[in-house]
Amino acid sequence: MTEKEKYFAQELFLTFLLLCAVIFLLGDVLAGFKYFVILALAGGFSFSYFNQKAPERLVKTAVDIASVAAFLWLVFSVFNSSLYYREVIAACVRGAFIFAAAFSFGSAYGSSLHYIQAASLPLFMSFPVLETGYSPFSLALILGYIIGWAALFRVKFYAAFRTAKPTQRIYSRRDYSNISLFIIFLAVVSLSWALFSRIPLAPSQKGGIFPVPDTERQMQEENLEKEYYRLQEELQKGIIRLIPSFPGADERFEVLGLLDSLLKEWPYYTMRVEDAEEGLRSRLKNLGPGIEEGDGKHITLVMESYVRAKTALALKLLSKEMTSQLKKNPFNIFDRLNTLAQMHGLRTAKSYRKVQAAGRSLKDSIAYSSLGAEVKKRLFGLSADFKEWKDYDGYRQKIAGLEAGLAEFSAVEAEGILGILNGIRQLENPADYAALDSQIAQLEGSTSPELKEAGDGLDEVLSFRLELLLAQKLRELEKKIETAGLPHYLAAEFKEEITALKTTEGKERFAEEAQRLRERAGGYNIDIAGQTEELSTAKAGASAKERQAAAEVTFEPQQTAPPPAEEGPRPDEPQTVSSRALLPRLLRRIIPFLFAGIAVFFSVLYYLTRKKQKELLGLFLQDPRGFVIRLYQNLRQVFGIFGLRDNSFITSFQYALTAQEKFSIADNLFLNFSAKYQEARCSQHAFKGEDSAAALEVYNSCLKKMFEKTSRWVLFYCYLLTLMRKSPLLIGEGGIR
Repeated sequence: MTEKEKYFAQELFLTFLLLCAVIFLLGDVLAGFKYFVILALAGGFSFSYFNQKAPERLVKTAVDIASVAAFLWLVFSVFNSSLYYREVIAACVRGAFIFAAAFSFGSAYGSSLHYIQAASLPLFMSFPVLETGYSPFSLALILGYIIGWAALFRVKFYAAFRTAKPTQRIYSRRDYSNISLFIIFLAVVSLSWALFSRIPLAPSQKGGIFPVPDTERQMQEENLEKEYYRLQEELQKGIIRLIPSFPGADERFEVLGLLDSLLKEWPYYTMRVEDAEEGLRSRLKNLGPGIEEGDGKHITLVMESYVRAKTALALKLLSKEMTSQLKKNPFNIFDRLNTLAQMHGLRTAKSYRKVQAAGRSLKDSIAYSSLGAEVKKRLFGLSADFKEWKDYDGYRQKIAGLEAGLAEFSAVEAEGILGILNGIRQLENPADYAALDSQIAQLEGSTSPELKEAGDGLDEVLSFRLELLLAQKLRELEKKIETAGLPHYLAAEFKEEITALKTTEGKERFAEEAQRLRERAGGYNIDIAGQTEELSTAKAGASAKERQAAAEVTFEPQQTAPPPAEEGPRPDEPQTVSSRALLPRLLRRIIPFLFAGIAVFFSVLYYLTRKKQKELLGLFLQDPRGFVIRLYQNLRQVFGIFGLRDNSFITSFQYALTAQEKFSIADNLFLNFSAKYQEARCSQHAFKGEDSAAALEVYNSCLKKMFEKTSRWVLFYCYLLTLMRKSPLLIGEGGIR
């Protein structure tokens, strides 16, 4: 084993250990094919070591094919995901490991091994995004990864000198101590810190263009179903145990019916759950003081936790179904991102006003998207159900907040607030909301800040209740149409009209659409006048409350002082991204960096080309023969960039004639230069500086003749290509001209 092979084997082994540490660190992300990736990496590195003399072209072709396949898999995985930030990162991590496995088979050629080592860094840094906690095992892997990089740097450092050419000095391990390595490491870290802390690239938002789900809610959802069924079992056992305590068989059957309605599996509806919970709560209170303080109170608390879990589960299932519907148009990336952002904004909204605004934004994003008609139709229905459950979630949270704050009021005030709250809970007819609204207005007009705040909370509870009643009345109307015995196609048409009615904005337009639906149903002898009247009343009340909430937010008294600086969004503010504004925002972010990257890229190429030109001029007097040969080869490479194919099967004489004809080079300049090149390559006599000067003059003259017949745009394009090939053009005292 040669010195070079020994260092190559060590580098392969350390790279494999680095990737294994990252793989086990991200075990949950790669759970499906973790060991497959490890075996593929081991096989690829072994193949590279034992087949270092294999045909390079064949191996590179196989690696390229595998890389293209991995890229297509990555694109498909990202587009077919839910496009949440964590899922996109997880898909990219899996794709990066597949790329690393493919590149491992070409580690002996080019820079494939360096790419794999560099790719392990972002994979390692993605660990905090994809994992939620640290364990002793993960901490050991992190420490091992850092130590592995230190060992890899040491191997690379020594290999750079131990495998030098025989004419160069061979350094020993004693020449470079660990202190020098540590000094280099500190210098790199200090420079990186100074660069990235003092010169930030751009302000960034968490998640970028991809929506970021709430981490706390995401952790709760991981165990949501388990908690839901645990509470369901506990509630069922507790109610059944209390059945003998209820007086009379009729009441016992009623309790069992309410329990069955509350425990109904998906699909279940908000008002059915609310009515069942309120019915059980009232019957548990009527069991008596002893029972209420004992089992009854415990069962009430379990029931409240169960309904909270049921609400969260409904939101999760609806969100999952909407995401699966969006996946039916996997390449409509901007509309999917926009809809997901609006859905995330609705899910994180807290107040009544923000829930309604986010619901409208979600509906508009679906309406103005270019999704398919069937997908849109399904999404409209799901978004209406999603908003209904969000209204119910806000309704329950506001009630819980009011009940928790009753202790701050006097007995009379608390009794009045509780009376209004119970009236809202028992509200069934939307037309009766006006009396409750007037009582709430009295509280809001109070001089006491606490009573005014309680009035605002009650107003939001009433607003949420009206939204829930509106959804319930729409569902009752839909059920009446379904049971009318209409043909299938007519029932489907009526269902579509009711779905459209759910998303209709404005009480006037809603009333018009409801009247049109009533007239059409009357043509088939279906009387829905009562239902449409209740719907119009509920919509009018909900619209009035929504306008009132919006007016309270938008009204601001005049101020003589300048307005305060704009603050960032509140945590419960729905963060939305318009599909029309997304592309310009991306372009504004990307284009400056793109131009800056191109400028830096070609600046580096210019520097390298200039360096090559200086090396070429260094042969002018030291090695005139080599100068003539390299100058001719550079000119042929430039001719190839400008459109003359360098055919190795024709003689230099034939090539010179073809070049002179194509580029209009007169006086046989290039033909004479070709003859000089053949003389320098084949003869044994000495070349002098005069030969170098004559060759350089002919070289520059040939290029000037070619430039005269070339347009400026073509010349600029070819100049960029020469920089990419590191081929100097005009060479002289002034450098590259």
